[in-house]
Amino acid sequence: MTPTAGHPARLDVAGALLSTVGMVYGIVRSADDGWADPITLASIGTGLLPLAGFVAVELRAAAPIMPLRLFASPERAGAYAARFLLIGAMISCFLFLSQFLKGVDG
Repeated sequence: MTPTAGHPARLDVAGALLSTVGMVYGIVRSADDGWADPITLASIGTGLLPLAGFVAVELRAAAPIMPLRLFASPERAGAYAARFLLIGAMISCFLFLSQFLKGVDG
């Protein structure tokens, strides 16, 4: 059943844990050791296993965190990809601009 205001759904704890474990450690480690560090690359590669588990859990969950049917439409999937890339570019721009200004202005 789809959750609505009158019918609250259960929290997808397994999906939340798998998505968090799959994404966090390798990205956090890259801040200190860089993206080319072998341990960083290995942790990102290892993090793909929980993300695959996340997809498997979301396919079977009654009330998934990320309903995978949203990606069935090519137009919608393309819009999600474009938004992901745009937001990633904006955050990168803010980061590098602030570092540049800090270096120039002290």
